[in-house]
Amino acid sequence: MDVLDWFMQNSQRNRHLELLIVRSYVRTLRAPRTIAGQKVASLSRHGLYEVRLLEPSEMAEDKDLPFWVELFDNQRNLSIDNYAGDDVEETAAAVQHLISQAELLDRESGI
Repeated sequence: MDVLDWFMQNSQRNRHLELLIVRSYVRTLRAPRTIAGQKVASLSRHGLYEVRLLEPSEMAEDKDLPFWVELFDNQRNLSIDNYAGDDVEETAAAVQHLISQAELLDRESGI
């Protein structure tokens, strides 16, 4: 694969993630709050690991940032990594990184 093909594939993947983030953000606006006070939309799931978009609870310090994403371990009910920002392109890059982490953790877990 040459550099142009690689760039085009990454560009298409990023546009797809940006659209997924915006759609999920709109979905979280209508979603019921969890017990923790959050609204959640799943972006990607790999075994026990899920990358999800959150609307922060009213208690959050940086609730002015519209895009909150996290890598979540569903077995341990634990956030492993997260990102918060206001730029959809930067959020898409963070989501891609979190998805890569989820895929690696899933492969390593052997479940």
